[in-house]
Amino acid sequence: MGTKAAIRANETEAGAVRHNVTLSRIYKDGDEGKTSTSLGREWLPLVVKVAGPAHDWIDQHGPENGDSNGTR
Repeated sequence: MGTKAAIRANETEAGAVRHNVTLSRIYKDGDEGKTSTSLGREWLPLVVKVAGPAHDWIDQHGPENGDSNGTR
């Protein structure tokens, strides 16, 4: 059981690269591992733990560094 943040680079119509993050939870249904993007209240503390590092990664590696024109 846990959470993950998947970071994807997407190019805008203007040619800029923007990053989107998908947060999901990982759980077991019997012996089968599953994921879901539906996150209840009990998952929010774990979301905070993965969203912070995802933000930091984008801040360090993302060409936009915070907004669409590349400035802060």
